[in-house]
Order: sequence, then structure tokens, then C-alpha cells
Amino acid sequence: MHKKEIIVSSATIMFYIAVGTTALALQVLFINKVSDFLISILPAVYWSAVLISSPFWGMLADNLSAKKAILVFTTFISGIILFLHAVFMSYTQIFLLRIAFGFFSSAFLPVSLSILLEDALSSEAGKRASLFTLSRAFGFLISGYVASLILLFFATNDLFIYGSFFVVLSVLFLMFIRDKNESNDPTHNVTSIRQSFKLPGKAFITRNNGHLLVIALALRHINIMSLNALMYVYMLRKGIPDFLLGTISSFNTLVQVILMYPLGALSDKIGRKPLYLTGFTLSAIVPIAFILSSDPLSFSLSFVLIGFSFSSLISGVTPFLKDIAPEGREGEALSFLNISRSIGSIIGPVLAGILVTIGSYEIMFETMTVITVIATILALFTKETKIN
Repeated sequence: MHKKEIIVSSATIMFYIAVGTTALALQVLFINKVSDFLISILPAVYWSAVLISSPFWGMLADNLSAKKAILVFTTFISGIILFLHAVFMSYTQIFLLRIAFGFFSSAFLPVSLSILLEDALSSEAGKRASLFTLSRAFGFLISGYVASLILLFFATNDLFIYGSFFVVLSVLFLMFIRDKNESNDPTHNVTSIRQSFKLPGKAFITRNNGHLLVIALALRHINIMSLNALMYVYMLRKGIPDFLLGTISSFNTLVQVILMYPLGALSDKIGRKPLYLTGFTLSAIVPIAFILSSDPLSFSLSFVLIGFSFSSLISGVTPFLKDIAPEGREGEALSFLNISRSIGSIIGPVLAGILVTIGSYEIMFETMTVITVIATILALFTKETKIN
């Protein structure tokens, strides 16, 4: 790997260790203190902020040509906000902090991935993108073990403190990135900021029916993010000890670490569509696997299935979005990864909370399977972007 790839990959690992430990911490912190519904909407609050801010950061980074500066600033502020989670721990305070954290942390994915994909040819975009997704998966994998160790020996709020430490490490890595073509023209900067408030994806998102893929992604994320919102609560109610939660869920990211790079390379050879169609199909099976799970082994297998489905999906989707983007608008295009995830993460947890409250976990899981089948059908109508 080149120096830039090593730096971005290392920073990504550190950042997503923090994200993973935080997601688990919130569910353990509030179980039996507030309702499952209130727990489920915390991800929706976070992703509402991401939905609004992620396109802005992506377009601002493209327009200002100051990707490093934006990434370092937003990541540093994210670390401060995450530390405050350990200080202000009432539900209302955490609710507000999740909004703030979502606003600033939303820059990380589109901007860092855009830096990584700068000057990448279509024939190598899949492999290059897989470095980011592999690093993110590795960060989530480590976060599971870190969370388990902290919960075994320390208090829940220590997860936030250690999380902020990993974000600071991420910032230190990012400082070594060389920013290309940074503009120091104030007039250009003001114009660029104004342009960053425009509608993202205008004039290119419909290429190869990319808009259908974004809708399908949002529907798929409704499925997975509804599970994420309550999966630890569900496992606790099934009798799984809290110190095993991180270890069991780490099978998801372990599979991603193993498969991400090979599947990214495969997308450069056989195309994007076969991979993301596989990912959609497997995602529809995931909720059924959770219904059938009742012990650590069966839950571990369910997380293996999540890892396989996501690895396939993202290995095709990420280079697809890069392929349809005009030169210089890669950050804007890649922000749709966050946009679709945000929409799913807003609707999914709320829908999950409602279905669990008025029905049961089984009804919620079955509903998510139906939604993901619809997403798979939509994805069938997209067109391959890989140029042979």
C-alpha cells in the first residue's frame, strides 16, 4: 500500500473502534432505565443529523479542495463530543449529544473515502474502496473485543472515554495526509461554501439507475439498522450475558475483514451488480436468522451472515457510486452511502421500536425481511457501470 492508503486505513480503524463501542454502550447504558422504544430512536437521532450534514461535508470538501482540513477538524470535534457522553449521561443529554456527534462525524466517510479514491481508475476503484471498508470492518471488529473487556472490568461510561481516545488517535493519523490542490482564494472559498448547499447528486445520480440503488440501499438499511437499534437488547432478553455481546457481534466484522478486499478486487473483474445483488439477497435472510437464534453460537452465526451480506453489498455499491460520479464530485457521490444509511437508520429504529411495542420482536424481524426483498427487486433494475 502507498503512504496515503496506510494513513487513511489506520485513521479509519481508530475512528470505527470508537463508533462501535459507542453503539453498544448506549444500549447497555439505558436498558431497564428507559423503554426499548426510547433506546431504539437514539440511532435515528444520530442518523438524522448525518442525513442533513453528510452531503454538505462531501460537497464542501470537493468544492474547497481542502479535504484534509475538513476531515481533521470534524473528526477532532467528534472526539470532544464523544468524551462528553461520559460526563452528561441522562437520556436527554445523550439525545442532544447524539445530534452533535452525528453532525460532525458524518464527514468522515465521504471525505476520507474521497481522499482514498482520488485519481483511481475504474479498473481499480473496487480494490481501493475495499481498503476503506476493510479498515472500517477491522475497527468494528476490534471494538467488539474492546467493549467486552471494558464492560468486564470497568463501568459503561468508560466506553465513551476510551472511544474518544481512539478518535484522537484517528486525528493524529489524519494529520499526515497531504492535501491536494488546496485553495487559499477567499472568493473561491465563499463561492464553494454556497455551492455546497445545493441538492446532492444533481445531474448524475440517475446514471445507470443509480437513484434506484440509493432507494434500495435505504430500504436495506431500514432492515439492518432496525436490528442494530435493538439487537443487544434482544440478546440480553434472550439471556446472553452483557460481556459476551461485543464478542458475539464481532463475528460480523471478522467476516468483513476476511472478505472485503477479495470481494473488492472481484468487483473490478466481474462487475459491481453481481456483488451488490448478492448482498441484498443475503440481507433479506438476516432477520429470519435472528428469529431462529437463542444461544451464543446461533447468534454468532447470524452475525456471520450479516458480515457476508454487507461485504458483498458494499464491495459493489461503493465503486458503482464512484463510477457514475463526474470527476471532482466523488465526495458528493460517496455521500450517498451516508444518505441512504441515514434514511434507513432514521426509519428503521423508529419502525422497530413501534413494531416491538405493539407486536413482538418476531413481527419486527419478519417485516424487515419483506422490506429487504423489495430492495432486492429495485436493485435488479440498475445497470452495470464497470467498463470492460
